[in-house]
Amino acid sequence: MADIPLTQGERYTFAKVNTVPVIISSTDGAEDTNYFRNNVQITGSLRQDGDIILDGQLQIDNESIPIELENASNVAIRFRSTDTGIAGSQRYVIGIDSNHPTYGNNTFAIKQSSGLSGDAGLRISGSTVILDYDELATSATGLPKGAIYRDASNFLKIVP
Repeated sequence: MADIPLTQGERYTFAKVNTVPVIISSTDGAEDTNYFRNNVQITGSLRQDGDIILDGQLQIDNESIPIELENASNVAIRFRSTDTGIAGSQRYVIGIDSNHPTYGNNTFAIKQSSGLSGDAGLRISGSTVILDYDELATSATGLPKGAIYRDASNFLKIVP
């Protein structure tokens, strides 16, 4: 085991392996990379502000990447609000749709839904941006400045 700096306020359990002291457990995970074979739930219940902060150490092409998701098929993150006062769907999902029947493999999608399958409000395939007409408003009424809508002839318009 390499030299590992200890953090004040954390707890460590040591053991000896062939007369060499090693950390076998700690409250800050300093002993080794942890792998989980099942679901992991992280809550903000111990923090005053409820935030969960990820400070990434993964370096790819000289960039710090705090989270990397990898899967053999769709890869997505779902955002869900439990606020019952919100009208309509309370879920948004963003991610890579690995096999869309129309747009092909590995398109990036943003969708108001619980999953990536089907049409998405916004889809990116390479340098092509695809907007799902069925998801767009059909008039500018009530939309903020700069919003995109489709008119009666299915032309895209931007609210002035």
